[in-house]
Amino acid sequence: MLQNVSCSNCGSANLSNARYCSRCGYELPKSEVPAEATPPSVPARARKIKTGKWIGILTGSVAGLAVLFVLQYYLFHLPSHNKMMEELAGKISESCPRMIDTETRLDNALALPGNTFQYNYTLVNAELASFDTMTVKALAEPGIIEFVKTEPRMEYPREQNTTINYCYHDKNGAYLFTVSVTPDQYD
Repeated sequence: MLQNVSCSNCGSANLSNARYCSRCGYELPKSEVPAEATPPSVPARARKIKTGKWIGILTGSVAGLAVLFVLQYYLFHLPSHNKMMEELAGKISESCPRMIDTETRLDNALALPGNTFQYNYTLVNAELASFDTMTVKALAEPGIIEFVKTEPRMEYPREQNTTINYCYHDKNGAYLFTVSVTPDQYD
């Protein structure tokens, strides 16, 4: 039968088979256990089996944690380039909306999946019903591609092989067109 043992450090009651105080962690005085209460000794082979079982459990746990860590890293941690692109998009968007010229307003910027960065513009005097999207896109695209290829401020996205989208809407928010500049266009 187990009896209570008082901790000599804090006075808390603990079971007589405890080695350390359950309250303060101080080592408890060894108590004498009556001979009839002494458990029979476990054969060495049984101890090895139990030890082997625990080693297997611990090894499996470590392997499981390693798999979870790897999954968490790849699924939930964005690579540093994506984080940088998100921060850049946030900084640009903080200063928006802002007029680029008399016809064009930058509304915001977004870091999109797939290593894509997008600028969202509004053509403030354009209306979809009276706008020839194909002609305007065909006229704007070569200049946009040249800008991405040569502009010093676009060096980092070029180095990272980032696709850059320039998305345009009319004054009512209707979609007009998008010019996408892919790495193969600015290499």
